[in-house]
Amino acid sequence: MQISKPVRKHAPLVDRQGILQAYRHTPLSQREFATQVGISVATLNQWRRQSSAPPPTDRPQFVALPNCQGTVKTSHLGSNQNQPV
Repeated sequence: MQISKPVRKHAPLVDRQGILQAYRHTPLSQREFATQVGISVATLNQWRRQSSAPPPTDRPQFVALPNCQGTVKTSHLGSNQNQPV
């Protein structure tokens, strides 16, 4: 006898967008709406976060920072000047 695991259903992006659009115009709470469309509140919130996040291509890939390893701020020693290490 083989025991089967529950099958996870993944909604296509078009369905997700339609569900989110409907959620934005409903007076229902998150829990009531999620139950009505057959998803969990966590899934609804995840979809909402993902839809408001900028696309990955809009994020910087690398940001150069200045090298500050040669100096140390010594304000804790009573001086506000940078001292060589």
